[in-house]
Amino acid sequence: MVLLRCVGFERARNGSVVELPESWIPGSDFQPALAVLYPATTHSEATIERIWILNIEFSAEVDVEEKDVESAEEMNPLLCDRCNNYFIPNPELHRYPKDLSGILRLNVPPSDTDASKTAIFLRDVESELRRYNEELSRLRLLSQQLEIQRKELLKKAVQHRSWLSPIRKLPVEILQTIFLHVCPTNSSHSLVIDSDKAFRDAPAYKLSCVSFHWKTVASGLPRLWSSLKADIFELDTDPRSLLQLYLDNSRNQPLNLEISCHKYGIALGDNRSLKDRLGKYGFRILKMLFEHIHRCEILSLDIEGEESELIEMVGAGGSVLSMPNLHTLTTRLDDNYRAGHSFWESVRDNSPNLKIVRSGKLLGIDLIRYENLTALVVDWAYDAFTNQIFRVIERCINIRSLSMHEVLVDEDPGLGKPVILGALEQLTITFAEASYHIYTLFNNITVPSLKSLNISGGETAFSAQNGPGVPGVWSPASLVAMFQRSGCAVQELVLQIPDNILESEFCEVLESCPTLTCLTVSLRRGMQGRETFAYRLLHRLQHGVLGQHLEQLSINEKDAQFDFQDVLDILDVVESRNRVSESRSTVLQTVRIEFGRLAGNTGLESTLEERRRKLEREGIHVAIVPTFPSDDVLTVLSQSWDDI
Repeated sequence: MVLLRCVGFERARNGSVVELPESWIPGSDFQPALAVLYPATTHSEATIERIWILNIEFSAEVDVEEKDVESAEEMNPLLCDRCNNYFIPNPELHRYPKDLSGILRLNVPPSDTDASKTAIFLRDVESELRRYNEELSRLRLLSQQLEIQRKELLKKAVQHRSWLSPIRKLPVEILQTIFLHVCPTNSSHSLVIDSDKAFRDAPAYKLSCVSFHWKTVASGLPRLWSSLKADIFELDTDPRSLLQLYLDNSRNQPLNLEISCHKYGIALGDNRSLKDRLGKYGFRILKMLFEHIHRCEILSLDIEGEESELIEMVGAGGSVLSMPNLHTLTTRLDDNYRAGHSFWESVRDNSPNLKIVRSGKLLGIDLIRYENLTALVVDWAYDAFTNQIFRVIERCINIRSLSMHEVLVDEDPGLGKPVILGALEQLTITFAEASYHIYTLFNNITVPSLKSLNISGGETAFSAQNGPGVPGVWSPASLVAMFQRSGCAVQELVLQIPDNILESEFCEVLESCPTLTCLTVSLRRGMQGRETFAYRLLHRLQHGVLGQHLEQLSINEKDAQFDFQDVLDILDVVESRNRVSESRSTVLQTVRIEFGRLAGNTGLESTLEERRRKLEREGIHVAIVPTFPSDDVLTVLSQSWDDI
């Protein structure tokens, strides 16, 4: 006898026990069967019913595989495990008729009997599909209702979780500090306006949108809204409301303002007028910003060429601009744009606090009060005559940092005596490739307070025996004379000269800089091993007499070649110098040697690495860096290429 638990059918209650007839075969649990209610149940009055067998409980006399039970559960999806609500499909429709995929490939019409059975099957299928659709519609509606309730509950949970957030206990002062740290106005801008929306950034505004409290805190920090950047080229979207919000919230805070007009550049053949290139709102944004230019502490005008007319168009009213707070000016405007314009009049006459200037070209002495500057950077001084350069330098009596790039010194200025730059501490000079008279500059300046000197460039230097302009070995005589004449305590020296230099003459530079702590030399030279500048110089530093205070040394000979034994010798020199450092000199804490190629016995590579690590443990950082692959690597690459 087989006992089964009826989970659900029309006339018998859930949980009824029924008895199957002997004709029922185990494993046919999805077939319709005649089941008789067991007499012991409370439903003895029930008659024979046609049911679908579900959730069978077999007695011990019958052994049925578990897979049949699992297949029954898969066929009858459980909609609710609490009330055992199943969706009961008609298994006959899933089992019969047989699959027709093979018959459909043939052009054989059904017989009358098959057509009649198929019509009955399709009628039953349509009825069954309606049951599926109704159930699915009910479930979808229920799912939508549950999703709406879930979202409402989740929203409340988020709100209450936010209510308990520890950040609400932070004092306003700490929250202000966090905001200023997240939006640093000294290294980035709190608002970036650009023609491309993807590049528009407004971190202060985004912080103020988090909550009313954060908005109050952010609005109470004028510095948070005071750094603005705008590229007005092809600006067709309207950012005026956002810009006005920043200008209002910045109150009287000095502004850091950067204006440019060539984010993507002007294409060749673009014959549009200047205003048309700005788009619909470019010029309006420029005027809004210039209305607050009197508040600028840092001003950057990345405008040049024809775009310089924009400044004149903004000041067409004729009123003289006032910039009493201006401290730092970065501009690409040059002497071609002057004409007594109100902008330069304001820079010269109405900017008493201007201390730092960075210009694309060397500006005339009638445009800038150089005597007030503490720092000057000229990005491109190639077209400036030597006399112009020295006329500007003469007026920089309070300058502390001077950087000039692409300098072409073509003649002696004939000053009679060197210019004294008494406050200058940092000097950076990049000579143009065609500059042959680099000695002219050093012969005509005296720098008693100089601490850092950076010299680079110059295609061909000079030697005393060959004369000016004749290719030869670079002679540092003029540099040594400047050091001796100035009596300065130079601590950092960077020389990047694409020319040969004799280490014997270079030692004169070191002797004239006894306080030197950091030395960087970069030169182009094709020597090998012990003939290289790095090898010879390190051996002169070995005994600690030369460069007694030297702590950092970096040498770059990109065309030089070393083998592993040469590198080991260099490490010996470093160790030897540091052994006598206690009594004579400081320890070389950092040594970096860059060269072209490392050759020789690769078996010494492990020894080299072990020595380097030993120095590392002693606090001495040594880096021996070849810029090209070693011979073995090149051989392997060559063989691989041949194999290909």
